[in-house]
Amino acid sequence: MPTSCSLDPVLQLLLLLSRLELSEEQECAALALCARIDDWTRVSHQAYQRFILPLVYRHLCKLAPERLPPEQLEAMRRMCLTVVRHNLHVAAAHRKLIDDLLKPLDVPHLFFKGHSLAARYYDDPAMRFCRDIDVLVSHDHIVELLEVAYAIGYTPHDPVELTMDRVSLDFVARAQPVITLRSPQGVLIEFHQRIDKTGSIYEPSELLANAETLILSDNNKVSVMPTAELFVYVCMHHTRHQWTRLHWLVDLDAIQRHPSFDWNAVYACASRRNLTATVEASQELYMALATPDFLSCQLSANGKEILGTCLNALQGDLDLGTELALRKKRAAPDFAFAWQASTAHLLRWRVQGWIKRWQPNYKDYHSWPLPLQWQWLYFFIRPFRELFKRLSSNSYSK
Repeated sequence: MPTSCSLDPVLQLLLLLSRLELSEEQECAALALCARIDDWTRVSHQAYQRFILPLVYRHLCKLAPERLPPEQLEAMRRMCLTVVRHNLHVAAAHRKLIDDLLKPLDVPHLFFKGHSLAARYYDDPAMRFCRDIDVLVSHDHIVELLEVAYAIGYTPHDPVELTMDRVSLDFVARAQPVITLRSPQGVLIEFHQRIDKTGSIYEPSELLANAETLILSDNNKVSVMPTAELFVYVCMHHTRHQWTRLHWLVDLDAIQRHPSFDWNAVYACASRRNLTATVEASQELYMALATPDFLSCQLSANGKEILGTCLNALQGDLDLGTELALRKKRAAPDFAFAWQASTAHLLRWRVQGWIKRWQPNYKDYHSWPLPLQWQWLYFFIRPFRELFKRLSSNSYSK
């Protein structure tokens, strides 16, 4: 784990500001860190990259540190306007998705993360950057949903080569748990058929059946997770990504401040999902980073590991290479650390991962479209395609 003297004061400041409200002690610590910062352009850039720029701007306006030049604060404000415009763009796409697809087709759905989370738990939803829209839909409705979406102007993004005939859609619905379209407004919509990578933690039909109704500011009604369920899920999801985006830390803060938050319900849900260790370590991370001298906090072994990994990841650049390197270190598709699951579960997921490598994907279908009655041939073709890809990759690397 990094030492306190090795941590960049810019990073320390951003970690401290990653919550909706600051205590008097946190405000004093933040001002002390501001006094050590000369390059405020870096603060803006890092806050933008970690998805907390509007929140940082709000805190700095209130704190008014002496070493922050007015022109730098104004430049930060202008950058914030681009984030807010993007969020409004996403909100408009969210509304169109409901009005044009989910409501007319009467599709059981569940929004999670993103705009719906900000609308329910943030005092000002504009504070949370939303990159795309995530919605869980049942497998029984996905093909019809994709057909109608394509007819009204949505275009394929992943798989980008997706064709919208019934046979292709039936195949991709079986082969790919998340299908991404680009809305007519240019916003990415991820249609999930499950919300965990392996499908062994969450049962989609159960989530859809137990969803709660959220009324948005435009009076649209959407289905969302109960607060306790969402809190456990974000602990799992954000730990999986090693907390490399600071708006995820704000999510924990925002949800815990909401009147519907109940620790008893959270621990009951975490126990049911076998995610108690993940929730406890995530909360240790949140509590530690709420203190100015977080490196001196007494943490459990799991808490120390998650804090150390988070700090190391935050000090690197968030490029594709870094993301791929972090992904390779995961203990399982859904977990970054081995302590998050039992040995039996980790072994089972490794076997599943090996099997999945040989299962047909949409690229197999796209390269050789076969009618339904002949698609079993992909199971025989797939190993040879995988072997050829690996041999080609090895030859290229030499």
